[in-house]
Amino acid sequence: MAYRTSKDVMLDLSLNNIYDTMKKYEIMADTLDFRTHLLLLEYLNPSSIWELGAGRGSWCLGLHELIDNKNICYNLVEDFSWSKNGYDKLFVDYFWPKDINELDNFIKNTESNINYKIFDGDILNFKENFTNIEFIRIDCDLPNTKETINILLKNSDNNLVILIDDVKPNRALYRLFDVLKFVEENKLKIILTANETVVLAKQQFDVTNLYQHCLLYKEKFKKMTFIDDFMIFNKQAGFLKFRD
Repeated sequence: MAYRTSKDVMLDLSLNNIYDTMKKYEIMADTLDFRTHLLLLEYLNPSSIWELGAGRGSWCLGLHELIDNKNICYNLVEDFSWSKNGYDKLFVDYFWPKDINELDNFIKNTESNINYKIFDGDILNFKENFTNIEFIRIDCDLPNTKETINILLKNSDNNLVILIDDVKPNRALYRLFDVLKFVEENKLKIILTANETVVLAKQQFDVTNLYQHCLLYKEKFKKMTFIDDFMIFNKQAGFLKFRD
């Protein structure tokens, strides 16, 4: 990953701008969390992003619009179980792809310039594609959590970052429970949290540099209300908050 180290690129992280993009693509995420994702990825500047449980691809489409690096390759993994189990009719009132063709057509018709690949089924079916993993978002139930995480750890460098979404007691908190054993074994550490998101990285990941980069946005964050907090963990401070 090519980390950002200066103010050369500063994203528009205003809630209005982010909200408009999320509304445009009907992104299923907390607005403040999505801003945290943008800040994190603006710093990491990865060459590729993996998303497990890509749904309709909206999260990646939103990133593509707001992040300056348009060359990122988005790898979307989806088994379409939401449609198969009827959850799309329970939780959303807009188009939800039922198969890989519908997902592919939706992305092409929405944003023709995005660089992406689609993988249909359990991620373990595509583990041969895992080389030099930089960033991965988990937004699905992993049937084989231990094996999946072990493969990610094996096929990544020391800066692997894993974002786990919907970790709320009334959402899918067990996703976090499944990976806490890797924290206990000192294979991963928590580096950032938001309202519904927890971000982990390998122990070697330099949290201090991430924190220093976040400070580039400090003046912008000062203008936001306390409800707009995002949190960063590191060994020195333990728990830090940006707020008025």
